[in-house]
Amino acid sequence: MKIPAKLLPVSLASSMVLASFSALADYPDGPITLVAPYGPGGSSDLAARTMASSIPDYIGGNVLVVNRTGAAGVVGSNFVRNAAPDGKTLLLARYGSHATGPALNPDAPYEWDDFTYLGMLSLDAFVCIVPEDSPYSKLEEWKEGVMANPGKYSYSTSGVGTGNHLVVSLLLDSQGIDPDTANHVPYEGDGEVVSSVVGGHVDFTCVNLSPALGQINSGTVKPLGVTTPERVDDLPNVPSFTELGYDSMEAGIGWSALAGPPEMDEDIIQAWAEALAQLQESESWNASVDRLGAIPSIMSPEETKEFVGSQVTVIQDIVERLQLAD
Repeated sequence: MKIPAKLLPVSLASSMVLASFSALADYPDGPITLVAPYGPGGSSDLAARTMASSIPDYIGGNVLVVNRTGAAGVVGSNFVRNAAPDGKTLLLARYGSHATGPALNPDAPYEWDDFTYLGMLSLDAFVCIVPEDSPYSKLEEWKEGVMANPGKYSYSTSGVGTGNHLVVSLLLDSQGIDPDTANHVPYEGDGEVVSSVVGGHVDFTCVNLSPALGQINSGTVKPLGVTTPERVDDLPNVPSFTELGYDSMEAGIGWSALAGPPEMDEDIIQAWAEALAQLQESESWNASVDRLGAIPSIMSPEETKEFVGSQVTVIQDIVERLQLAD
């Protein structure tokens, strides 16, 4: 999957120059728990399991994925934030749990930078979809239908404060549609969000491409557009919102990163930086990420924190402008 040039890490090549000192010789000394803060079958779960199955050869220990769900990713994320900083409990941090969640929910028990960022794993296009039997196949048709029938249509998300909640809000705003025009139906995770559209329980949603790609390819849902500046390789016939004239949708680019509790030992951080640098060269891991519809994009700990911080600043501005916060 091609990554647009404007999304490339600023200095990925230089950041992967490994330090001369060795990481802790006894890390890890047992299994590592990787918390996926959303439900099974969704993009968070799939990203976590893809990384966990590929990384043992590079980190030197098994990684076990545990789904700890609730409150739009907050429960699992807060669990890891409060864990011991020994590298045995880590988090599959997400766009929703760390960028949009704290911005949309002032009562969230953590800030985006209350974690140790170990590295970016991948970037994710969001795709906006409608059911197979929807009368709309193009964005302009959909826009006219929603505007002509206020209160008729509903959309699903993983809950208030999640990434797809923000992206749906961006979609409505980009089309000049009052967010109250459509009815919000929250579900537990991205897998259920996609299923709700497949089953016709809701009329549209915007979701990470990875859990929706199979349904798009099988024709059980129809895509209206993707949030990356350019079309994605897996959906060459689906326009980007930018090419349709709505570049504000680029704020809806998701991601998966590896994070841990605050104040982790620098040697453990270094061990993961080295492991992810090697993972980046793995053809099988890159192919697995591609199959999920995501964009492999390993970044160093420093680059990851800078990337997330920059995105949070943009999202906070959007949330304030659209008055989306609780």
